[in-house]
Amino acid sequence: MPSSSSSSASTRSLPTETPLPKRQLALVAMVGITEPIHMTLVFPFIYYMVRDFNVSDDPRYVGFYVGVLAAAFAVAQLATGLLWGMASDHFGRRPILLIGVAGSIVCPILFGLSKTFTWAVMIRILWGMLNGNASSVKTMVGELTDESNQAKGFSLLPFCWHTGSVIGPVLGGLLADPVEHYPSLFGQSVLFRTYPYLLPCLVCSALSFLAWVLNYLYLVETVEHHAPNSAAADDVEEQAIHDAHYDHHHHHAEEPSHYRARGSSGASTHTSYDLPDETTALLISTNAAIQASTAASANPISVGGPIPVPIDSNHANESGPASPRAGLSIALSGDPLRCTIGYAAVSFFTLFIEEMFPIWAATPFDNGGMGMSTRAIGIALSVSGLFVVYLQLYLYPKVQNAWGALRCFRHGTTLCAVVVPCFGILHYLEASPSSLTAIYTMLSEGDLRPITWVVLIALLTLKEWCSVMYFTSACILINNAVPDRRYLGTVNSVSYSAASLARAVGPALGGTVFSWSLTTGYPFPFNHNFIFVMTASISLATYFMSLTWNSRLDRRAISKTSSPQ
Repeated sequence: MPSSSSSSASTRSLPTETPLPKRQLALVAMVGITEPIHMTLVFPFIYYMVRDFNVSDDPRYVGFYVGVLAAAFAVAQLATGLLWGMASDHFGRRPILLIGVAGSIVCPILFGLSKTFTWAVMIRILWGMLNGNASSVKTMVGELTDESNQAKGFSLLPFCWHTGSVIGPVLGGLLADPVEHYPSLFGQSVLFRTYPYLLPCLVCSALSFLAWVLNYLYLVETVEHHAPNSAAADDVEEQAIHDAHYDHHHHHAEEPSHYRARGSSGASTHTSYDLPDETTALLISTNAAIQASTAASANPISVGGPIPVPIDSNHANESGPASPRAGLSIALSGDPLRCTIGYAAVSFFTLFIEEMFPIWAATPFDNGGMGMSTRAIGIALSVSGLFVVYLQLYLYPKVQNAWGALRCFRHGTTLCAVVVPCFGILHYLEASPSSLTAIYTMLSEGDLRPITWVVLIALLTLKEWCSVMYFTSACILINNAVPDRRYLGTVNSVSYSAASLARAVGPALGGTVFSWSLTTGYPFPFNHNFIFVMTASISLATYFMSLTWNSRLDRRAISKTSSPQ
């Protein structure tokens, strides 16, 4: 494990931090937020939806079918994730992103119209097949940042995840079965009486439609050999004109990282941190051409061409389209492979517990669950997510800069192993005699005692903070491990495919394990606590695996010819 001093030294050696390209990152973030919304939207009501399909008369076996339905999405992503990533390396990030968002507009509506278990599974498979956005978002963040601001840039990923994880359960928990919950508004609606889970799916589709329109109009391409559309080019021109005036009076180090042009075949081998201050200028001509000149070279950047992206020294010799075979070779060897395995491991136990928590919470109290309603589950997940949004935006970048991504990953996995087993205590806390008066608030709806609510929210918040630590760090480590930036899309897609496999196995296995633990009658830890103990064990094993990783992963690879070891 790297020491604190070495991590601090590494932090101090970073170049001056460059401003983030906020407009483009905001557009990418909109897409990033939609995926967790689509994934977590169903959590509050999926148990009741599957129960209403009448797949089993015994509530203890419903968890198995819930696991199958939850796994369908990830299985489909596994089948198509790598193809989407390779396509983004070849055709560009922007068109792949737009295709994924388009699928996220149609599929939720079809899912909300489900009346049979088979139909619901088929739509979740289609939903996952069309959604390759997660790897594209990670790749674009990597291309829009440089080493000096990557901690802040990549903290956007868990921000998107947890923001979506707040919105999703709110929509699913508060809007499911509106005829029952809001009779004054929807009591006469035949549509929502027939399809009680359609309303949250419609709202989810509307959010995706908004994201698609804005990204179609304004998102620019980050791959060097692909051009953005005219509307996006106008956005680049406007920003470039502003920057030309701005840079006349300011230090070059203050340029947003995505305006530091990537070197071409004839480019200088200087990094973006070596560009001289006084000799750099942007010249805007009548045909909207933009040229960034340095003391060493001049790299023309037309407005209709690609958006400049951050460069490292390894960019200097990169030119031409990416080779799929070379990308796979990089992704399946050395440091990228090790980081991918770690990313898959945290994906497995994270989705395992995130899928199983709502099932356990909705399970009748006498069967080892908490007997919570859909509304209570949605509120619990959302309130904890609100706390984490603050922590990840303001705390994680500081912690990562002080410790490094590798140490953050290790701390996140060890803390998770401590926090998750504590969830099982809530059942005993709720069952024990209480000296507190039965003061139930609007939030609890009489589901839980106030003290149980406090402990539940605290545990959920700590669990989500753990995921911020290891997920954000894993994304940084994977991007740092790639020696040739042209293959970021392929490497991220391989890692995402591995994570999709883990996310497919996790819920399916979790549903089976949970049903088994409720029906065998075994004592602790093989009762309802088993899913929590199992999660903690895998998290701890992931920590020990990370002890074998190279400490150099805290810095980006600096040569495309260097092979990861």
